[in-house]
Amino acid sequence: MIQRAFFLLCSIITMASCVQQDLPKDVDLSSYQLIDTSLQLTAIASEPMIYAPVAIDFDSKGRLWVAEMPDYMPDINGEKENIPNGRILILEDSDEDGIMDKSTVFKDKIHHLRAIRLYNGGILYADDPNLYYSDIINDQEGATTIIDSFYAVGGNVEHKPNGLLLNIDNCFYNAKSHYRYCYDGENWTKESTNFRGQWGITNDENGRLYANDNSNFLYGDQFLPNTLISNKYIHKPQGLNKDVVRDRSIFPIHATSINRGYNEGTLDAEGKVLAATSACGPLIFQSIGLGESYDGDAFICVPEGNLIKRLKIQQNAFFPKATFAYPQKEFLVSDDEAFRPVNINTGPDGNLYIVDMHRGIIQHKIYMTNYLKEEIQQKKLDEIVDYGRILKISKKGSSQKMPTFDFSNEDSLLQYLSMDNGWLRTKAQEKLRFLASNTIDHKLYELLQTGSKLSKLHALWILDARKNIDLEKINKIKFSDPWVIANLFKIVGQKNIDLKKEAIVQLYENYISLPEEVVVNHMLTSLDILYNDYPEQHQRFLKALEEGMEDAKIAAYPSGTLIENPSERATIYNERVSKRDSFYIFKKQSKRKASQDGYSLFNNYCSPCHGFGGEGMEGQAPSLVGSTLINNQPEIIPLIIQHGLTGPVTINGKEENFPSVMPSFNINAAEIEKISNYIYNAFSNEVRSVNRNKIKLLQDKFSDRKKMWTEEELLRTDFETKR
Repeated sequence: MIQRAFFLLCSIITMASCVQQDLPKDVDLSSYQLIDTSLQLTAIASEPMIYAPVAIDFDSKGRLWVAEMPDYMPDINGEKENIPNGRILILEDSDEDGIMDKSTVFKDKIHHLRAIRLYNGGILYADDPNLYYSDIINDQEGATTIIDSFYAVGGNVEHKPNGLLLNIDNCFYNAKSHYRYCYDGENWTKESTNFRGQWGITNDENGRLYANDNSNFLYGDQFLPNTLISNKYIHKPQGLNKDVVRDRSIFPIHATSINRGYNEGTLDAEGKVLAATSACGPLIFQSIGLGESYDGDAFICVPEGNLIKRLKIQQNAFFPKATFAYPQKEFLVSDDEAFRPVNINTGPDGNLYIVDMHRGIIQHKIYMTNYLKEEIQQKKLDEIVDYGRILKISKKGSSQKMPTFDFSNEDSLLQYLSMDNGWLRTKAQEKLRFLASNTIDHKLYELLQTGSKLSKLHALWILDARKNIDLEKINKIKFSDPWVIANLFKIVGQKNIDLKKEAIVQLYENYISLPEEVVVNHMLTSLDILYNDYPEQHQRFLKALEEGMEDAKIAAYPSGTLIENPSERATIYNERVSKRDSFYIFKKQSKRKASQDGYSLFNNYCSPCHGFGGEGMEGQAPSLVGSTLINNQPEIIPLIIQHGLTGPVTINGKEENFPSVMPSFNINAAEIEKISNYIYNAFSNEVRSVNRNKIKLLQDKFSDRKKMWTEEELLRTDFETKR
């Protein structure tokens, strides 16, 4: 309380940044087990310096910027969640002993601060519902711009956009979002992208994106982002959000309190959770700081199991499959039930940094069952509130001092592009794209000829950002790495460069005979640029690339173009084009007021998984359109909302299986009525409704039920109720 009072006093008196030099308390890590004995775990920051951290970033000086979200479930009922209490802190290690000893409040009173990212002398941050960019002037907030006033509109706090991942293509991507944000040096643009993940997003060295949801460790894309987005009639594109590891098993070392622990198969005989229920914060670790064997591996936060999982991933394969790094074991695990890892970052020193929110309650009130609430109260987990840690994993005996880099020298920046630290390469690319220099572009073209794979990837995107991609120069260079070639064709497919006929045709000629799936499919996704002006070449190249995936071949046509002699998937595409059906809108809508109120509730509770149009999400949740359950008895949806749903479901006559379950919602009968009637209005074949009295009767009839429903059970259940 003294610490918080200090910051409040500072903000009242000075209305400026406040510096605090109290050291974090000593943290006992004796119960934390690292499977690799050559590594060490260090708490570099903790309470009272920080509270409830959820995201971090490092600046060019190696200082640590921390996003706090203490207004997430500050009590067991979440009653004070609407009080903006988040802060952005700057932490420094002034004596270079590896422990943060100086804290500066950059900004406070932020509501549900879920993401930050430093960029070009400023900072992006989310303050619900807005996304802001503020200039940083002497560690204080300068001019501030609203980038998106709808960044986090709708949805509950567990299901709102987050991440702000700067990808190699110079755009920021988010989990739980259909949008990316790009900056051209003067203006920010909000652009459509494919929906991914829930909490946390990451990328590999090739520029592909990965995300996850609470029950699935990692989804990965086969394609580079936005290569399949230009054709708006491609529904749920193939090759995106692929489940790269189907095993959901986790191996905690103690019994933990989780939601719906009463369901059969959730806990083992000792009360340990068997499978992930809150996987989040993935990271593809681009560094050899922990040893060469760690480079390219995926790390996943599992806060309900108090652990971090490591995956071995084939990041250069077209389909990036992953396997557990350790059978029956975890990379890092603890029996401290307040250990809540929610994000992981690579640091400037190449080490692994863990954001530990360190709270007793990690489950949001909307989904919290009475079972979990009782467990929390019995263990007094709701009293673990004013805590937070940043943990570092490094090699034993390694230097604790943060390295320094020369970001002002262009030759140094060019060297950094080939380094084995992804953080350093990304920072160098950021500096080079904005660098005022008459010689840098020439040096970048030299890198394209003589540099490493990594330096070539970054050089291409720096040249693109500097608007200096010259295909005639590019054609004189013969690239051999499939992912360098794929990124080149992504740049071409963006249509932001001068596409001279001779140069663009020659570019396809250069690589048309390469057999690699990566090259074939990415050439297809950009081929639409030839369709109108060079139809003969378009058809010739399309025939040569016939081994590509169906959606890549559809993307080879301009959006809305009918395809002749279509495949089965292209036939469905043609039907959408004929109907101008780029997204689903139901033809009828009830005039009941409940359906209007239900729209907002649906967006808050349901759309984060099922989509705003009810179309579902690949690998996460089924479509509501064509659902057998929704087109059956009107009592079904209220009962699913009340108790949840598990197992296979039937959509358009076909059985579909999803690794995730549909959780129950902790809401009242009035809200259940509104959501149910909106769903029956928007997505069923016939408009129908269910009233509140009926819902209350159903609640009474099934009041003793604890387990989730299955589709089979719902379809054969008698819903007859009597008062």
